[in-house]
Formats: sequence, C-alpha cells, structure tokens
Amino acid sequence: MDAPLDVAAQVEPVEDVRERRGLVSERALQLADGVGAGPKPRQDVGLRLRDPELCRRRLEGDREAVDGALQICNYFGMGHSDMGYYDTGRTVADDAELLSRFENGTLEPAEFPHAAHVRVAWLLARRDGRGQAYRTLVAGIRRIAERAGRPGAFHETITRAWFELIAPLDDLSAHPELLDTGLLSRYYSSDALAAGRERWIEPDLQPLVLPAASGLVDVMRNVPSAVAVLAVRSGNRVHGATVGSAVSLSLEPPLVLACLAEGSRTLGLVRAAGSFALSFLAEGQAETADRFGRRARPAGAAQFAGVPHRLTRFGPVLDDAAGWVGCSLDATHAGGDHRIVVGRVGEAGVGERHPLLRHSGAYR
Repeated sequence: MDAPLDVAAQVEPVEDVRERRGLVSERALQLADGVGAGPKPRQDVGLRLRDPELCRRRLEGDREAVDGALQICNYFGMGHSDMGYYDTGRTVADDAELLSRFENGTLEPAEFPHAAHVRVAWLLARRDGRGQAYRTLVAGIRRIAERAGRPGAFHETITRAWFELIAPLDDLSAHPELLDTGLLSRYYSSDALAAGRERWIEPDLQPLVLPAASGLVDVMRNVPSAVAVLAVRSGNRVHGATVGSAVSLSLEPPLVLACLAEGSRTLGLVRAAGSFALSFLAEGQAETADRFGRRARPAGAAQFAGVPHRLTRFGPVLDDAAGWVGCSLDATHAGGDHRIVVGRVGEAGVGERHPLLRHSGAYR
C-alpha cells in the first residue's frame, strides 16, 4: 500500500474548482456541480495536486492545516486523514450513467458526493415511485459504503430523511438548499440523529418539509452583510460560531440581535450563560470566519487555539475585529427554523480595520 502523503506539501489553490485533475472538497463539488441553478462555484476552496499521478493516494496532514484549507463534508463520516478529497476528473455528469453505475455497483465512493446523492434520490423517485426508489437507494448506498471500507457507516434516519425531502419535488433546481449537508439540523437535534442509525426516527424539531421556493436565497446572497463571530462562555465551557445575521436593533435601550439555529449548541450555551459577545470581523479575517463556521471544528477552547482573543465578562472577544459588543441576553423569539437572540449591549469597542463583508457566496 502506498504511504500517506502530506496534504500541505501536495496541494495548491485552483482558480476553477471544476478544473480537471483538480482535488476539491465535497462542498466545492456541491457548489460547482450542483443541480440546476444552484449556488455559484466558490473559488476559494479548490485545491489541486501538484503531481496528478497522486490523485488516488491517501492524503494526511495536520487537522488544523487541512481545516484551514477547505471544509470537508462527507456523507460517510470519513475523517480528514482518510477520505474526503475528490479528483474532479472522476465525477459523473450524465444522469443515465450516474444511475446505471449506482445500481450496478460500479460507482466509486469518490464519485458519490452529497450532490450526487441528492440527484440519484430524485432521479430514482421520478422513475420508480417512492417505495421502489427508496429500496434501490438504500441498496446502492450500502454498496458504496462497503466499497469505501465502511459498511457500518450507513445511517437509516439520515438516508430516509434526505429521501423524504427530495422525493416529492418536481423541480430539483428550485431548492439549492438541498446542497447544504447541514440541512437536517433544521429538523433533527443531534441526539435524535444519534439514536437513528439503525432505525427510522421522526424529526423532533419540525416536520420534514422543505419551504416553498421563494427566491429568498438568491436575493440575500446578492445583499452584502457583515460577518461576526458570536462567542459565549458558560461555566468552564466556551464556544464560538460565525453568524451573518448580527445587526443593531435599538439605540435606546442599546440592543442587537443575531439568529441561531434551533437546537444548536450555540443557542443552548447562550441560554445557559445569559450573555454573549459579538466580534464583527475585519478584512483579512475570512479564514477566521470559515474556522468558526465549520461543522467539523473542534469543540470548546480548541476552537480558539491560535486565534488572538481575550475573555470578557460577556464571552470571548476576537482581537483585530472591526468592532465588538458584549451583551446580556435580553430575550429570544421564534423565527422559523432559527431563534432570534436579542442582546442588551453592556460593553462595546471599535477597531481600526475595515469590516469583512459576505456577498454572492464570497468574502469581500
């Protein structure tokens, strides 16, 4: 067996994540080769092997270095030092070929990123009807898991929940949110998903139904927004998360708001602590925004390792931010699949750098 390779020594940025012989994360494949009129390609997550002949070699590297390069989202839950990087020259673009190879068991795990999973489920449902389509989908995913050397990775609830969201759709391109691998967190708590590996578990947060296509995603992608890290300390636990919804609410009294996903760890800790801090990031801190936005980031204080910050009575504040506020929790309000968190500002500070903005899926 070939020895593992050091990822940092073998990859370099790629301007176009769809470039052949490239090496990209599954998230990049979703954004670049997604269904219909999905999100535009993100050019900052593509990586290319310096030696194309190494495409089928396993890569290893320091987890932090790999995390800093790109986000890994893998259905089979493979770690950063195993599999999670895909040669873009091996993707299957033709629907007929994709279905044929999925059903006859010749599809490689690297050719079945999340976007392919979504499309296969939709194609099967349209062709065979829900009952037969789901049986075919399960059999195919089990085969791919076995080919990946992880036969126990199949998850009954995750597989069926995705299918229930996808199968009723007439127009797959109207729902680019299906390319978000974290979508199920709107419907399931982590405890419910943990209990659903071997059996079907009903969603415990909200019914398993996609919202009607409204064009809202496209509109909001086109509106520049500030980027902040919401950080909280509860007892001896600290946590941070990137938010794009932090805005001023009132000057008298001084209130700000941010929106957090229902059932998220961040929301739970904010409620427990009764306070939080918002650091509005500055230009040049896009890496920090990505770091605190990754689902696979380490827990607790490890999130802040190597990130200059200081602890205030409201929570950790990042150094070099464009501005920051420390807040006591004033109220929370239901807001669809999120919770609107209102903070009463107790401290505030302004930095010397221009703010970081998010626009059209990229940092500016």
